Amino acid sequence: MLTDYFGEWMTPKQMAHDVNWYTKDGLILWKNLHFKNMKFDRREYGRNDYDIQAALKDPDRAVILEGNNHSQWVTALRKTLIGKSYVVADPWLGTKVDVLKVYKNITGAAYFSRV
Repeated sequence: MLTDYFGEWMTPKQMAHDVNWYTKDGLILWKNLHFKNMKFDRREYGRNDYDIQAALKDPDRAVILEGNNHSQWVTALRKTLIGKSYVVADPWLGTKVDVLKVYKNITGAAYFSRV
């Protein structure tokens, strides 16, 4: 998971219980996310393969992808060998999956970096 990569392991359940990180409708307040070893850089809407791949190549950066028409966030691990998709770690399933096979689309991204 993303927090584990930066040495701050938290379960999705733990993250979901911090009321300061979400609106009353459950949307993430990106600038309210505070961690010791990582920081939120920016939120992006739509799919930008150039920026996603740049983050994947940099060991001090990471990217989470939004899929399934804005309903699921997954941690990008690498580009798939065939096709134009990404292998991602799904925090709810606890598995690695092809984001487009499971979630059908990429509707956004959020970028983080090591502090």
